[in-house]
Amino acid sequence: MSERVKTYPWDLVLFKELGLEPFDIKSGYKHHVGKVDFENGSWVQIWVVGEPAQFWEFEIYDNEAKTRYKVNTGSGTFGDFWPCVSKMARNLFTVRCCV
Repeated sequence: MSERVKTYPWDLVLFKELGLEPFDIKSGYKHHVGKVDFENGSWVQIWVVGEPAQFWEFEIYDNEAKTRYKVNTGSGTFGDFWPCVSKMARNLFTVRCCV
C-alpha cells in the first residue's frame, strides 16, 4: 500500500479562507490544488507534490504588470509560501532575472 499525503492540519484554515479543497493524494504524485483569483484580475494556480514532504508549484499571473511567473518551492507548508505568492500576484513583490 502506498503512502498517502494529506493537507497539513495547520494549513486547513488558510485553505478554507481561499476556497481551496483539502487533499488526500498518493505519495509521489503532482496534484492540482486549485486556483485563487484576486480582485485586481490577478490569479494563482497551485499544485502540490507529496513525497511525503510537501513541495509546492505556483503559476502566478500579475494583472497589473501583465507578467506570469512559475515558482517552485522546497519542502514546507502552504502557509510558509502563500504570503510571498499572494504579494507577487498583487504586484507588491517582484522578481527580475539578472542573467
